[in-house]
Amino acid sequence: MKRLVLIFCLLSAVGAIASDSLNIDSLDIEDTFIRDMGVTGGRDNNFGTCTFTLVGNDEDSVCNVANQLNLARDLFKMTNIGDIPAGQMIDSAFFWTYCNDYYVRSVCDSVLSKYIFASLVLKNWGEGSACNGISSGGATWNDYQYPDSSWSKIGCDSVGQDRLAPTDSVEMHRDSALTWVRWDITDMVADWYDGTYPNYGILLF
Repeated sequence: MKRLVLIFCLLSAVGAIASDSLNIDSLDIEDTFIRDMGVTGGRDNNFGTCTFTLVGNDEDSVCNVANQLNLARDLFKMTNIGDIPAGQMIDSAFFWTYCNDYYVRSVCDSVLSKYIFASLVLKNWGEGSACNGISSGGATWNDYQYPDSSWSKIGCDSVGQDRLAPTDSVEMHRDSALTWVRWDITDMVADWYDGTYPNYGILLF
């Protein structure tokens, strides 16, 4: 039995890969983000064809982190988990993505960092075919497949029904811009591989 190290990369491969590792690049990943833009709406819009993703939130006008506005959450699905040969042990698995920018409103400069969490998704969401528009079957803030299949709690936010509890988190700050960011998703991949859960991907939030 081989012990595998899995590396999932969004945008491009990273570094050298050990001989008993499997690298899965962005061509094997479905992705979208879901967004609640508050008073400006957007809860039924899909972002599956956008060439970027967003994750995080703004604080309110007095920088109260408990009052989150303009929330965005990322959905990623590694579609070729089935390519992992049978009889393997998942030693470790990582999901990498590139942070192009880290934005903090000037009035909230005191909010120096935020944690972005990774959770296994339990609903079979659709990538969709729009960028800030309506897409039948695509994931939105309200639905995992618009318009007929709703999240148990909007924003993929019901632990145990929409997603599991987070298994890893990364602290993001201004220095995160223009760097690669990594989440440990070993337990998730092991669960997909052995059939504990179907592969509906991960949520970053």
